[in-house]
Amino acid sequence: MKTSPKSEEFKTKKGFQKIYNLHFSRVLALCMKYTSDENLSKDLVQDVFVSLWEKRDSLVIEKSLEQYLCWSIKMKVFEHTRNQAIKRKNLEIVKNRQTDIAQAEQGDFSNVQLAYELRAVVNNLSEKCRRIFLMSRQEGLSNKQIAFELNISERTVQYHIKNALRNIKRRLHYRV
Repeated sequence: MKTSPKSEEFKTKKGFQKIYNLHFSRVLALCMKYTSDENLSKDLVQDVFVSLWEKRDSLVIEKSLEQYLCWSIKMKVFEHTRNQAIKRKNLEIVKNRQTDIAQAEQGDFSNVQLAYELRAVVNNLSEKCRRIFLMSRQEGLSNKQIAFELNISERTVQYHIKNALRNIKRRLHYRV
């Protein structure tokens, strides 16, 4: 048997108030089973009744009004639970992104600071040691190429690179 909210009890505020008073406590009790939160349950039940009022002219109820209200509150609880899960997931994503950004910014600062300190240490090396070290590390030349270009032995190139690395390690020991 199909019943429609177009009957007189749904059309008038007085009739709707009667339906509200008759079914509110049962729908609230059902909602409380799902949420265990009285304030949330009251809000969700209120939403169901507001929706019922707003759709009163077009709504067709297949079975009974009570079954319709029970189904509606189950759907409303499901919708609320789904929305809360989405909010939690989105908050977690935002939190993770903020953490990643903060770490990247901290990492960028640390790298800039380290580069500045390394440059200072390299600049304090002797001219010949600095030149050999920079040819090796910045220009990517091999020990043999450096030795040929500077007209010195490969052993001397090795000595200056080893000396430069020792100075860097000693001066930046707290970073390593």
